Amino acid sequence: MWQNRFNSNYSEFTDSTCTLKEGQMIFLSPNCSYTIKNPSAEPFIHITANFAMRSHGCCDQSVFAGIMNGVYSSFPISEDTARLAPMIERLLSVWQIKGNGYRVMAKSLLYEMMYLYLNDMAKKYRKNTHYSKISSAKKYIDANFDRDISVRELADMCGLSETHFRRLFVQTLGMSPTDYRIDKRILKAKDLLLTGDYNVGEIAEQVGFEDANYFSRIFKKKTGFTPKEYIGMY
Repeated sequence: MWQNRFNSNYSEFTDSTCTLKEGQMIFLSPNCSYTIKNPSAEPFIHITANFAMRSHGCCDQSVFAGIMNGVYSSFPISEDTARLAPMIERLLSVWQIKGNGYRVMAKSLLYEMMYLYLNDMAKKYRKNTHYSKISSAKKYIDANFDRDISVRELADMCGLSETHFRRLFVQTLGMSPTDYRIDKRILKAKDLLLTGDYNVGEIAEQVGFEDANYFSRIFKKKTGFTPKEYIGMY
């Protein structure tokens, strides 16, 4: 994520180049390598913020997954640049001064900027022609993630062959239909765990897993923590 105060600059990626103007920002997915170049002799400043992030329901989960997986890594925000520029400068000031509660303030600014970015990305994402072809299947998974759904069933909903549907789904959402459904289950499981009203077995059943041990293994694979460890974090 960086800001150019004076001129248009661009970041060169291994497979693409992205041009940013004053006040714009870009989200780079984890492990992304990049270089920044200024095509003119005028001075410029860019600000990079490195941070760990969870979605916290901030936007469509498929958009969030696509950004985190690098599918949507090189799209600058197209609106709200006048609002972003002072926020970026304030973030830098907060971090440099390090007053009382500066970490909380820095996080709040980061999340507000990411809110603007993610919503802008969601607009672009929904205009994607591939999305319109698989949207009915995505919406069906969103509403029925707790039950077993075959790829054949989803492909039929969209009027596509199973192979073509699977390819479009991966291209659009950055993951297979099965992985998308599992991610929806894990997201719901997180919410249920934090309520404190259910044990692990009950949560596993509610999100569609018949075996609590298998649910715990999948949960750890997806989050890096067992369900009990996740509860302990909060």
